[in-house]
Amino acid sequence: MKNRVFIVILGIGASGVSLAQNWCTPGASWWHDHWGMFGNQVGVVQVQCAGDTIILGETVHRATASATGYDFLANMPYQFALGDIVTRSTMDQVSYWDGTQWHLLFDLSVGVGGQWIVSGYNFSNRIVEVSGAGLMTIGGMQLRYSVVTFDPPFQGLTAIAGDTIIERMGYKRLFIDPNRTVGMDGDVYDVRCYQDDDLFYTTLGGNDCDLQTGVFEGPSIEQVSLAPNPNNGVFTLNYSARSNAGLLEIRDVAGRLVFVRTIANMSGPVAVDLSSHKKGLYLVHVLYDDGTCARERLVKE
Repeated sequence: MKNRVFIVILGIGASGVSLAQNWCTPGASWWHDHWGMFGNQVGVVQVQCAGDTIILGETVHRATASATGYDFLANMPYQFALGDIVTRSTMDQVSYWDGTQWHLLFDLSVGVGGQWIVSGYNFSNRIVEVSGAGLMTIGGMQLRYSVVTFDPPFQGLTAIAGDTIIERMGYKRLFIDPNRTVGMDGDVYDVRCYQDDDLFYTTLGGNDCDLQTGVFEGPSIEQVSLAPNPNNGVFTLNYSARSNAGLLEIRDVAGRLVFVRTIANMSGPVAVDLSSHKKGLYLVHVLYDDGTCARERLVKE
């Protein structure tokens, strides 16, 4: 599933607003990046809402999840089912079912400074705190959003200290694991696309939501600078010192993640060493919490 999507932000708070949201309507789909822990698998996880089901006498939402892509170690495509994801929505809240009980996933009515707990089966609790809220416009539709932090951060291939929750779409980075855990499952990452009957959102700059390999540049708000001589793979990266810079990612032309570093709350340039990697083209991305990015291309000689 990755949207990994876009935005015009209006600076108004969402606190005190309670509006029913459209959540997991039939056919609604998410596409997330799927990366094997050792960089061998590159693909997409798609989650599609498949209608209603009954849990404890209550009508709730069922979605199916599956992974497709290419395995570079096996030199062949892969495709497998991940299982069902069950959620329910009540006004501003969305919860997920872990097989035994419901757990709150997010609440868009919580204002800045407010908190809730994300918990689940075989999953340590996280405190989620709202650090910002407002409205954004996507495809002509005005949607509420909340910027949140996690304490402690989620741990996977990289630490995830924060996220953005968007009405109808939910978290941009967290993934509800069909194996009854929530969060980064080690392989499934950012949303690249979301689509329902009324809305389409993507971070790819196109419609190739289920394209399985390749590097996606996405919409960029600015470039970063690499100095003094990035062609040897050892360089310093300078980027806009905006407070919402969250993550530095570098990928090869197959889309495999070769370098990642959390840069939230960092100041000054970032040292990067790709000297051990092969010659070729790499894409450098600085990801911001509002879904925008800064980017640059690097040719290692």
